Amino acid sequence: MKYLLLFLSIILFPLSAHAQSNGNIVIDLADDHVDITSDFSGEAVTVFGTTDQDGDIAIILRGPQERVVLRKKHPVLGMWLNRESIDFKNVPLFYNYAVSRPENNIADNQMLRTYGIGLNALNFEAVRYEEDTSVNEFQEALVRTQQAKGFFPLTPSPIRFMGQRLFKTSFYLPANVPVGRYTVEGYLFKGGSLVDRSLISLDVGQAGLSASVLNFAAEHSLSYALLGLFLAMVAGFTAFWMSRSQRA
Repeated sequence: MKYLLLFLSIILFPLSAHAQSNGNIVIDLADDHVDITSDFSGEAVTVFGTTDQDGDIAIILRGPQERVVLRKKHPVLGMWLNRESIDFKNVPLFYNYAVSRPENNIADNQMLRTYGIGLNALNFEAVRYEEDTSVNEFQEALVRTQQAKGFFPLTPSPIRFMGQRLFKTSFYLPANVPVGRYTVEGYLFKGGSLVDRSLISLDVGQAGLSASVLNFAAEHSLSYALLGLFLAMVAGFTAFWMSRSQRA
Protein backbone atom coordinates (compact mmCIF):
# COMPACT_ATOMS: atom_id res chain seq x y z
CA MET A 1 0.00 0.00 0.00
CA LYS A 2 2.85 2.36 0.85
CA TYR A 3 4.53 1.80 -2.51
CA LEU A 4 1.21 2.23 -4.35
CA LEU A 5 0.68 5.63 -2.74
CA LEU A 6 4.24 6.57 -3.62
CA PHE A 7 3.68 5.65 -7.27
CA LEU A 8 0.47 7.69 -7.36
CA SER A 9 2.22 10.72 -5.89
CA ILE A 10 4.97 10.46 -8.51
CA ILE A 11 2.47 10.20 -11.36
CA LEU A 12 -0.07 12.79 -10.19
CA PHE A 13 2.24 15.46 -8.74
CA PRO A 14 5.54 15.26 -10.63
CA LEU A 15 6.18 18.96 -11.19
CA SER A 16 5.26 20.25 -7.76
CA ALA A 17 7.41 17.67 -5.98
CA HIS A 18 10.37 17.90 -8.35
CA ALA A 19 10.94 21.46 -9.48
CA GLN A 20 14.35 20.55 -10.94
CA SER A 21 12.72 18.21 -13.48
CA ASN A 22 10.68 19.03 -16.58
CA GLY A 23 8.57 15.97 -15.85
CA ASN A 24 10.09 13.67 -18.46
CA ILE A 25 11.63 11.68 -15.62
CA VAL A 26 10.59 11.91 -11.98
CA ILE A 27 12.12 9.98 -9.09
CA ASP A 28 11.28 9.61 -5.42
CA LEU A 29 12.39 7.63 -2.39
CA ALA A 30 10.53 5.14 -0.23
CA ASP A 31 12.15 7.01 2.71
CA ASP A 32 14.00 10.30 2.42
CA HIS A 33 16.17 9.68 5.47
CA VAL A 34 18.29 6.88 6.92
CA ASP A 35 18.74 6.85 10.70
CA ILE A 36 22.08 5.58 12.00
CA THR A 37 21.36 4.06 15.40
CA SER A 38 23.59 2.08 17.75
CA ASP A 39 22.44 -1.22 16.22
CA PHE A 40 22.51 -0.05 12.59
CA SER A 41 23.82 -2.87 10.37
CA GLY A 42 23.12 -1.44 6.93
CA GLU A 43 20.05 -0.54 4.93
CA ALA A 44 18.77 -0.63 1.37
CA VAL A 45 17.63 2.64 -0.20
CA THR A 46 14.89 2.14 -2.79
CA VAL A 47 14.37 4.67 -5.58
CA PHE A 48 11.13 4.72 -7.56
CA GLY A 49 10.53 6.61 -10.75
CA THR A 50 8.50 7.15 -13.88
CA THR A 51 9.14 8.50 -17.38
CA ASP A 52 6.79 9.95 -19.98
CA GLN A 53 8.59 8.38 -22.94
CA ASP A 54 10.90 5.56 -23.95
CA GLY A 55 14.60 5.97 -23.33
CA ASP A 56 17.61 4.91 -21.30
CA ILE A 57 17.68 5.56 -17.56
CA ALA A 58 20.55 6.15 -15.15
CA ILE A 59 20.17 6.66 -11.39
CA ILE A 60 23.03 7.91 -9.21
CA LEU A 61 23.30 7.97 -5.42
CA ARG A 62 26.06 10.40 -4.50
CA GLY A 63 27.25 11.08 -0.95
CA PRO A 64 28.73 14.23 0.58
CA GLN A 65 32.00 15.39 -0.94
CA GLU A 66 35.29 15.93 0.84
CA ARG A 67 38.96 16.51 0.12
CA VAL A 68 40.96 13.26 0.17
CA VAL A 69 44.74 12.88 0.48
CA LEU A 70 46.46 9.75 -0.83
CA ARG A 71 50.08 8.80 -0.17
CA LYS A 72 52.35 6.23 -1.79
CA LYS A 73 55.24 4.56 0.00
CA HIS A 74 58.65 3.88 -1.55
CA PRO A 75 61.59 1.86 -0.16
CA VAL A 76 64.31 4.10 1.27
CA LEU A 77 67.34 2.50 2.95
CA GLY A 78 65.34 -0.60 3.84
CA MET A 79 62.34 1.37 5.13
CA TRP A 80 59.04 2.18 3.45
CA LEU A 81 58.44 5.93 3.55
CA ASN A 82 55.81 8.22 2.05
CA ARG A 83 57.44 9.80 -0.99
CA GLU A 84 54.45 10.70 -3.16
CA SER A 85 51.13 12.26 -2.27
CA ILE A 86 48.20 13.82 -4.04
CA ASP A 87 45.11 15.74 -2.97
CA PHE A 88 41.76 15.14 -4.66
CA LYS A 89 39.02 17.74 -4.28
CA ASN A 90 35.30 17.05 -4.17
CA VAL A 91 35.50 13.28 -3.80
CA PRO A 92 32.10 11.71 -3.02
CA LEU A 93 32.46 9.67 0.17
CA PHE A 94 29.82 7.33 -1.23
CA TYR A 95 28.87 6.62 -4.83
CA ASN A 96 26.62 4.07 -6.49
CA TYR A 97 24.66 3.97 -9.69
CA ALA A 98 22.09 1.97 -11.64
CA VAL A 99 21.50 1.85 -15.39
CA SER A 100 18.82 0.36 -17.60
CA ARG A 101 21.58 -0.95 -19.87
CA PRO A 102 25.39 -0.61 -19.95
CA GLU A 103 26.32 3.06 -19.67
CA ASN A 104 28.53 2.96 -22.78
CA ASN A 105 25.37 2.17 -24.76
CA ILE A 106 23.47 5.07 -23.19
CA ALA A 107 25.70 8.02 -24.11
CA ASP A 108 29.22 8.85 -25.26
CA ASN A 109 32.15 9.17 -22.85
CA GLN A 110 32.01 12.97 -22.77
CA MET A 111 28.35 12.96 -21.77
CA LEU A 112 28.96 10.30 -19.13
CA ARG A 113 31.86 12.27 -17.66
CA THR A 114 29.81 15.47 -17.62
CA TYR A 115 27.26 13.89 -15.28
CA GLY A 116 29.54 11.36 -13.58
CA ILE A 117 27.65 8.27 -14.70
CA GLY A 118 29.74 5.17 -14.05
CA LEU A 119 33.05 4.61 -12.27
CA ASN A 120 35.04 5.25 -15.45
CA ALA A 121 33.32 8.62 -15.78
CA LEU A 122 34.32 9.87 -12.33
CA ASN A 123 36.91 12.61 -12.59
CA PHE A 124 38.36 13.80 -9.30
CA GLU A 125 40.09 17.18 -9.37
CA ALA A 126 43.74 16.65 -8.41
CA VAL A 127 45.67 19.38 -6.60
CA ARG A 128 49.04 19.61 -4.84
CA TYR A 129 51.08 16.89 -6.53
CA GLU A 130 54.48 16.55 -8.17
CA GLU A 131 54.78 16.82 -11.94
CA ASP A 132 55.90 13.19 -12.36
CA THR A 133 53.02 11.84 -10.25
CA SER A 134 50.63 9.54 -12.10
CA VAL A 135 47.22 11.05 -11.36
CA ASN A 136 45.38 8.14 -13.00
CA GLU A 137 47.24 5.64 -10.83
CA PHE A 138 46.24 7.47 -7.66
CA GLN A 139 42.64 7.83 -8.84
CA GLU A 140 42.40 4.11 -9.57
CA ALA A 141 43.82 3.40 -6.10
CA LEU A 142 41.21 5.71 -4.56
CA VAL A 143 38.39 3.88 -6.35
CA ARG A 144 39.73 0.50 -5.20
CA THR A 145 39.96 1.75 -1.61
CA GLN A 146 36.37 2.98 -1.68
CA GLN A 147 35.22 -0.29 -3.23
CA ALA A 148 36.93 -2.27 -0.46
CA LYS A 149 34.99 -0.22 2.11
CA GLY A 150 31.71 -0.81 0.28
CA PHE A 151 31.40 2.89 -0.57
CA PHE A 152 31.83 2.46 -4.35
CA PRO A 153 30.20 -0.35 -6.38
CA LEU A 154 31.95 -3.20 -8.14
CA THR A 155 29.18 -3.31 -10.74
CA PRO A 156 26.14 -1.10 -11.39
CA SER A 157 22.79 -1.95 -9.85
CA PRO A 158 19.98 -3.08 -12.16
CA ILE A 159 16.85 -1.06 -12.87
CA ARG A 160 13.62 -3.04 -12.72
CA PHE A 161 10.63 -1.95 -14.80
CA MET A 162 7.09 -2.44 -13.50
CA GLY A 163 5.03 -1.82 -16.57
CA GLN A 164 6.03 0.45 -19.43
CA ARG A 165 6.85 3.63 -17.51
CA LEU A 166 7.38 2.78 -13.84
CA PHE A 167 10.74 1.57 -12.55
CA LYS A 168 12.69 1.08 -9.35
CA THR A 169 16.19 0.30 -8.15
CA SER A 170 17.91 -0.19 -4.79
CA PHE A 171 21.27 0.77 -3.31
CA TYR A 172 22.74 -0.82 -0.20
CA LEU A 173 24.26 1.40 2.48
CA PRO A 174 26.76 -0.52 4.67
CA ALA A 175 26.91 -0.21 8.45
CA ASN A 176 29.85 2.22 8.28
CA VAL A 177 28.27 4.47 5.65
CA PRO A 178 29.36 8.14 5.86
CA VAL A 179 26.70 10.47 7.24
CA GLY A 180 25.52 13.65 5.57
CA ARG A 181 23.29 14.96 2.78
CA TYR A 182 23.14 12.64 -0.23
CA THR A 183 21.76 13.43 -3.68
CA VAL A 184 19.78 11.03 -5.84
CA GLU A 185 19.99 11.89 -9.52
CA GLY A 186 17.77 10.47 -12.25
CA TYR A 187 18.71 10.83 -15.93
CA LEU A 188 16.69 10.06 -19.05
CA PHE A 189 18.61 9.66 -22.31
CA LYS A 190 17.35 9.07 -25.82
CA GLY A 191 19.56 8.49 -28.83
CA GLY A 192 22.63 9.39 -26.76
CA SER A 193 21.25 12.82 -25.79
CA LEU A 194 20.02 13.93 -22.39
CA VAL A 195 16.26 14.44 -22.35
CA ASP A 196 15.76 15.39 -18.70
CA ARG A 197 17.04 14.82 -15.19
CA SER A 198 15.55 14.87 -11.70
CA LEU A 199 17.33 15.55 -8.40
CA ILE A 200 16.21 14.79 -4.85
CA SER A 201 17.94 14.59 -1.46
CA LEU A 202 18.53 11.82 1.05
CA ASP A 203 19.63 12.52 4.62
CA VAL A 204 21.84 9.94 6.33
CA GLY A 205 22.52 10.79 9.97
CA GLN A 206 22.88 9.68 13.54
CA ALA A 207 19.70 9.04 15.52
CA GLY A 208 18.77 7.97 19.03
CA LEU A 209 21.39 7.60 21.77
CA SER A 210 24.31 7.60 19.32
CA ALA A 211 23.16 10.97 17.97
CA SER A 212 22.93 12.40 21.49
CA VAL A 213 26.44 11.21 22.32
CA LEU A 214 27.80 12.59 19.05
CA ASN A 215 26.15 15.98 19.56
CA PHE A 216 27.40 16.18 23.15
CA ALA A 217 30.95 15.35 22.03
CA ALA A 218 30.81 18.01 19.32
CA GLU A 219 29.30 20.76 21.47
CA HIS A 220 31.15 19.99 24.72
CA SER A 221 34.45 18.46 23.63
CA LEU A 222 36.31 19.26 26.87
CA SER A 223 33.54 17.87 29.08
CA TYR A 224 33.31 14.78 26.86
CA ALA A 225 37.07 14.19 27.17
CA LEU A 226 37.00 14.63 30.96
CA LEU A 227 34.01 12.31 31.24
CA GLY A 228 35.82 9.68 29.19
CA LEU A 229 38.90 10.01 31.40
CA PHE A 230 36.78 9.72 34.54
CA LEU A 231 35.00 6.59 33.28
CA ALA A 232 38.35 5.04 32.34
CA MET A 233 39.68 5.71 35.86
CA VAL A 234 36.54 4.22 37.41
CA ALA A 235 36.83 1.12 35.22
CA GLY A 236 40.51 0.73 36.12
CA PHE A 237 39.86 1.15 39.84
CA THR A 238 36.97 -1.35 39.69
CA ALA A 239 39.12 -3.94 37.94
CA PHE A 240 41.92 -3.42 40.49
CA TRP A 241 39.49 -3.73 43.42
CA MET A 242 37.95 -6.93 42.02
CA SER A 243 41.38 -8.52 41.51
CA ARG A 244 42.34 -7.66 45.11
CA SER A 245 39.07 -9.15 46.38
CA GLN A 246 39.63 -12.41 44.49
CA ARG A 247 43.14 -12.78 45.92
CA ALA A 248 41.85 -12.22 49.44
